[in-house]
Amino acid sequence: YRVENGLLVLGDGWEAEIAIPPEFLDVGILSSVPAIVGGNQNVLRNIIANWGNKVGRNLSLEGYSTHFSAYCSDVDLDLLCSIYAQTMAPAMMLLSDLKRSPGLLVRPRERRFEVGCEYIPPTQHLTSASTFFIGSFLAVWEALSNGNLSSIPVWFDEKSIERPLQRYGYY
Repeated sequence: YRVENGLLVLGDGWEAEIAIPPEFLDVGILSSVPAIVGGNQNVLRNIIANWGNKVGRNLSLEGYSTHFSAYCSDVDLDLLCSIYAQTMAPAMMLLSDLKRSPGLLVRPRERRFEVGCEYIPPTQHLTSASTFFIGSFLAVWEALSNGNLSSIPVWFDEKSIERPLQRYGYY
């Protein structure tokens, strides 16, 4: 359901997740990311606690994954995802994945570009990963929009990119 502040709370069995409304990219917004995410996690914690009280169970909340997304238009989203996976994904993995991680999920969504990774708690680490996500997305989007893919300096072997078995996108 949708909470008063626009937060979308989704449930699937014993799993729950939040989708935070889009934020306009503006000066200072990235340093606010931990507070925005942390505040919305607290909303979900309260919803879970209240529901647990109603059903007589002690429920807890722990992170599983983090998804970054950016509105995207005027380019082929699938091609953008493929290029991102071949260029920026390895650096993004260094900021967001653990040793046991299968890699990033890079996928097109309706009018959005999305990267899914390990859960990143709302700390300065999340600010760093958010900053890199925005900058790397804009670099690939601009290169693709301008037909200047040679402006992206590092490319990884296309054979190292896989299609996920359970979801659409690139690993």
